[in-house]
Amino acid sequence: MDYTIEIVSPINGKGLGRKYRAIDKEIVDESNYIELGAVVRDENNNPVNDVVMSVETGDPTQNRAMTGTGNVYPVRGKKKIITPYYPFHYCFKKKGKHTITFSVGDVSESVEVMVGENKPK
Repeated sequence: MDYTIEIVSPINGKGLGRKYRAIDKEIVDESNYIELGAVVRDENNNPVNDVVMSVETGDPTQNRAMTGTGNVYPVRGKKKIITPYYPFHYCFKKKGKHTITFSVGDVSESVEVMVGENKPK
């Protein structure tokens, strides 16, 4: 089956398009993590919620595999469609470029995020 992957920001204000800073400890601060999601669609453009989704990052301790998802969010367009997505929470522990790659079989989609200094606010 042919799939496509779309990387989304399912939680307002906690996804792509904001500034981040690195914190080298396991402290969760509003600026040192990102919440992403991956929407998988089949060849008919229908959302799929029962595939094995792998996520790889520059920090192997945060890599993971998901075997399906029950998470959903509304995709707004001409009408609101409740769409399943594969959630991923990632903490920035080092400054610089972070690449996060979502994969299903031989299909993958990546996003790069630049992270600033690890100085407190």
